[in-house]
Amino acid sequence: MQTFTTCMQCQVESGMPNFSSLSMEDVPESGVIEVTCNRGHRTATIIQQTKFEILSEMGVKAIVNGSYRDAVSSFASSLERLHEFFLEATCRRHGIAPDEFTVTWKHMANQSERQLGAFLAAHLLDTGKAAKVLPPKQVEFRNAVIHKGRLATRDEAVSFGQAMFDCAIPVLMLLRSDPYAEILRKLTGERSRKAFDAGIRTSTMGISTPLSFMNAEQPADLEAIIDSYAVRPDMHQAIRESHNLGAMIDSLIGAMADKKVT
Repeated sequence: MQTFTTCMQCQVESGMPNFSSLSMEDVPESGVIEVTCNRGHRTATIIQQTKFEILSEMGVKAIVNGSYRDAVSSFASSLERLHEFFLEATCRRHGIAPDEFTVTWKHMANQSERQLGAFLAAHLLDTGKAAKVLPPKQVEFRNAVIHKGRLATRDEAVSFGQAMFDCAIPVLMLLRSDPYAEILRKLTGERSRKAFDAGIRTSTMGISTPLSFMNAEQPADLEAIIDSYAVRPDMHQAIRESHNLGAMIDSLIGAMADKKVT
C-alpha cells in the first residue's frame, strides 16, 4: 500500500509547502516512512494507523481494482491483526509488561487457530461476553482461497469482507472505549520512537481507512465503502500536477532573485 508524503522541513524553513517534495511511498512494516526530499532533507512520516487498519484499506482497494483473491487475503489478515492488537492492548491494560506479551505471542505467531483461541479467551475474560466470529462457511471459503488457490468472485469477496467487518467492528468499538484510551495512545506513540531516536525531523499522518480508530462512527456497509473508494481521485496524477506547480514556483522565485541581483 502507498500513501503520499511531503517534506515538513521545507515548509518550516520556507514558510510554504515544497510541492516538488510530494511523493507516493510504500507504507513499511514499521509504519514509519523515511524519505529524502529534492532539497536533501531527510524526514520521517509516522503513519498513525495500525496494521489491521491498513490491511482493511488494502482489501477494499483490491476489490475496486478487481483483485478479489487479494481482497480476501487482506480482509482475513486484517481481522487476525485486530485480534492481535486487542490481545496486546488488553495485556497492557492489565499491567502485563510488553516483553512478556512478546514472549507469549511467539508461541502462537505462526498458528492462526492459537491466536483465535487466545483472542476469544481474552475477550470473554475482559467483557464477560463471547466475541463474534466468522461463520463456518466463510472460514471454509477463506481457507480455500488462501490455501488452495480458489479464485474468488467479486460477490464472494464482498460477502467475506462484510462478514469480517461484522466481526471486527464490535472489537474496534471496544478498543475505542474509555478503558482503552490511554493504552491506545501509548501503543501509537511507541511507533515514533525509532524516528525520534535517530534525530530525524518527524511528522505524523492519519489515513482514513475502512476500519479506523479515527472515525467517530464506524461505517458498517462494505458496499458503500467500496463505492466511495471507487470515485477517489488519482493520487499519482495529483503528485505529477504538484511537481509541475512546484517547478513553476521555483522558476518564479529564481527569476525574482535574478531580477533583484540585476
